[in-house]
Amino acid sequence: MGAEDTHSGEPAVIEPVGMHGNYGPFLRSFFARYFDPIDPGQETIDQLRELSRRGVLVWVSRSPSLLHFLFVNHLCNKHGLPLAEFVEGLNTTAVQPMDTLLQRLHRFGQVTGNDIEEEPAGLARRQLEAVLQRGRPALLYIDRPVTFTRPNGTNQDRLIDVLVRLQPRLDRPLFLLPHLIVWNVHPERQDRALTDQLFGVDQAPGFTRSLYLLLRNYRHALLKLAPPLDLQQWLAARRGQPEERLVEELEREVRGQLFSEFYDVTGPRIRPPEQFKRDILADEKIQQIIEELSQGDAERREALRKQAYDMVDEIAAEPRIRWPITLDRILQLFWKRMYEGVVLQEADFERIRQAVRRGPVVFCPSHKSHVDYLIISQMCIRQAVPLPHIAAGINLSFWPMGPIFRHSGAFFMRRSFKGDRLYPVVFRTYLRHVMAEGFPIEFFIEGTRSRTGKLLNPKFGILSWLVEAFQEGSAPDVQFFPISVDYEKIIESRSYVNELSGGEKRKEDVAALVKSSEHLRSKYGKIYIQVAEQISLRQFLRERNLDPASMTREQRRAAIQELGYSILYRINGVHTVTPSAILAFCLLTHRKRGMAESELLERARWTSDWIHQQGHRRFSATLQEFPRAIAEAATRFARDGLISVKHTGEDAVYAAVEQRRLELDYYRNNIIHHFVPAAIFVLALESFAAEAVPPQTLNQRIRELSRLFKYEFLFRSERDFEAVVRGANDSLAAQQALHEENGFVVRNEAGADRRSVFRAVLEHFVECYWLVARELERLRGGLLHQRELVAQILRQGQKLYVRGDIQLQETLNKEVIKNALLSFTDRGILHGEPATDRKGPRYRLDEQWNDEEKLAELVATLETFLKPGQHS
Repeated sequence: MGAEDTHSGEPAVIEPVGMHGNYGPFLRSFFARYFDPIDPGQETIDQLRELSRRGVLVWVSRSPSLLHFLFVNHLCNKHGLPLAEFVEGLNTTAVQPMDTLLQRLHRFGQVTGNDIEEEPAGLARRQLEAVLQRGRPALLYIDRPVTFTRPNGTNQDRLIDVLVRLQPRLDRPLFLLPHLIVWNVHPERQDRALTDQLFGVDQAPGFTRSLYLLLRNYRHALLKLAPPLDLQQWLAARRGQPEERLVEELEREVRGQLFSEFYDVTGPRIRPPEQFKRDILADEKIQQIIEELSQGDAERREALRKQAYDMVDEIAAEPRIRWPITLDRILQLFWKRMYEGVVLQEADFERIRQAVRRGPVVFCPSHKSHVDYLIISQMCIRQAVPLPHIAAGINLSFWPMGPIFRHSGAFFMRRSFKGDRLYPVVFRTYLRHVMAEGFPIEFFIEGTRSRTGKLLNPKFGILSWLVEAFQEGSAPDVQFFPISVDYEKIIESRSYVNELSGGEKRKEDVAALVKSSEHLRSKYGKIYIQVAEQISLRQFLRERNLDPASMTREQRRAAIQELGYSILYRINGVHTVTPSAILAFCLLTHRKRGMAESELLERARWTSDWIHQQGHRRFSATLQEFPRAIAEAATRFARDGLISVKHTGEDAVYAAVEQRRLELDYYRNNIIHHFVPAAIFVLALESFAAEAVPPQTLNQRIRELSRLFKYEFLFRSERDFEAVVRGANDSLAAQQALHEENGFVVRNEAGADRRSVFRAVLEHFVECYWLVARELERLRGGLLHQRELVAQILRQGQKLYVRGDIQLQETLNKEVIKNALLSFTDRGILHGEPATDRKGPRYRLDEQWNDEEKLAELVATLETFLKPGQHS
């Protein structure tokens, strides 16, 4: 283009300064070191190439920055993408080749003085239009750096209207590419520091801050590219709308995409803590309960407001991103000595990122260890997923960890709300406001750490309040992500065994943490994080024909209960089968003193195959080298004294150490749910003296056992019962453990060994329930607190174990005893009066069961599920 466009008669346009490919060796080496690590991935590059073939690329980002321009320039050069010939709001003269600058000086002499003096905005519009008409890319910015002189960072000379006006005159579509570089996971804050005002904020920085961010974060920065916007199709879908409205809508959509890309890494903007607390205290529900409790007394009202503020202050998280980042770096030093790595699927965290864009996300992890919430937050930082607000027990608010957890996103809740009408309203209101702000939330649906290795039955408190917040319109939807966190070895195993054997739970404090440093001398294998398919609350209710606005109390209660169990079923469906769990299962279901190595490996392969046949697909990758994986698990257990390994010449013999069986039981329970349906089937079948049993009679016995163990295992609903029974029958028949003949279920003599394995899965549970039934005699004299009753049962159980009347050490398990008491209460044998203190509920016998003969009958019934002659 010369001084005049001879085709159009339009005055000459001063050529814009755009991207080029003639950088010198210094800048090329700079780009290679600092820009190459910011890799968008081959799939994105292929997509950009295809779009450039079909249309014209218009890169759109948040605010102009020389380093951002250089990065996009380098990206295009590196991957052969067309270079942008127009760049909005940025003087790139300093990085242009000398010959380009000389050409521009020459052209200035061919342009009239009036054109040189033209308003910059008008000139930019003409330049952009000319570039796009030639089919060449452009780079636009919708804002300006946020600094002291430009506190809002707004762009008054927006050029997006040029795109709307020009597209109808072009044959090819303009593809808008909203994108930005996310330098770190730091959320935006409403309260800005002096450095933010001087140098700009992280996502709208001035040159000094952008250079600082690049040098500091280039290894971890991300290029976030929103879905490309085909402007031709976009305008066609809005045909007939005024141009001004189209420009506003397009800018709003592009801006929204940019903020979505930013927020799905960092989470929402963080408001000052005091402002957030004031908003919670001003909530209508808190004001209502204060008015109700004060009964018009002004002094009482003021006292209640002060009390409510103290409660919010006790509960509220105060996230400061540098705290969890620093904690992450410290923990890495510990984990490197303790663990062999964390195994996860990056695609799982990408699903979470996508869900964050659509509304509130709730993480629902299994809870086996204190490491759970630490490792999940660390993985969120590594995978660029917004950090969640984590529900934590008030027992974790001790100094100095309390402030660290609070600034890392933890909010604290009391263990009990009883006797306080104000606290539950304050807590529910806080939870609703956190959801409305858009922060991810994490809570452990089991309520506490599982001391047994099995998933616990769900606790519905927080879940019900989240559903309530959804019903009240705090969010258009809520996405629940079940997460399984699995360990080859947990750090709390000794303390769990102490508690299960009757010892008191130790209160968390600094001394406990210091003592835990002993774990640094141990090796704990790998940690596995698996994310199940999420549950959309809106879809969940729609599938059950439930309207959130009009659900009855009973419908809501049933929906929450089903939702809670659905989350746990999905956790069980994605847990990782580890070599430790397989080894513990094999040794504890073997009824001889030890197992030869060859026999152990054969049993371990059978165990793995059975789990696979039940449809489970998540196995530790180490099991691909099966003998080695089992050997490494055995080495860890032997080093910790859980098993013994004796070499007899030809073959090593492995055995569970008798006094450590309860600790091994934890790892067996990680996979026990894969065997429970078949184990109940076998237990029911072998409780009959006859070799052949009618299916109807057998099913009745299976139902009795399922009901007996309803607090031990997660059973599917009643409507799935027949399918579960049929599945167990078919699986056992495939193992040659039984067959059907003339309408009867018949035990195969050749399958006795296989049936003995399934019997061993549940034997210690039956023994424990038998022990509890025997000791119910203690309640004939009156009421007993749970704590006292459990202690007495454990003491008596220890005597029976020493005497040989109880065969298995893992039978003496406090949690199983508690579940047995719940089961007997559910059957109407016991009545439990609600707990008023930490001693738990007070139990008494039902009047009909306060009878020696009836209790003896219960004991005899349970004996039918044990081996003949095992009990007197």
